[in-house]
Amino acid sequence: MELRWKSIKVLRRVNIVIGLVALTIGFYHFFIENIDFSMDRILLFLALMYALFGLEGVKGDEKNKVLAYTYLLVAVVIFSGLIIEFFKSFD
Repeated sequence: MELRWKSIKVLRRVNIVIGLVALTIGFYHFFIENIDFSMDRILLFLALMYALFGLEGVKGDEKNKVLAYTYLLVAVVIFSGLIIEFFKSFD
């Protein structure tokens, strides 16, 4: 049981760092200078963020896990779209 709580704490810290990175990049992009990222990189970052948020919600002892499973579903949809676009680039 102790290992589970340690993994949740690590996952929570990683999610906080990812959220802060997203806020910093967004602030920099809109208020300081335009950042030219490709849409694939942005979608990959969002899918990773949603997947980790969903894993944290599923592993936690929250009573309402619908939001966590919604995050995971959205992450799977984004990942599948990225994989389809990746294989279309070979045609």
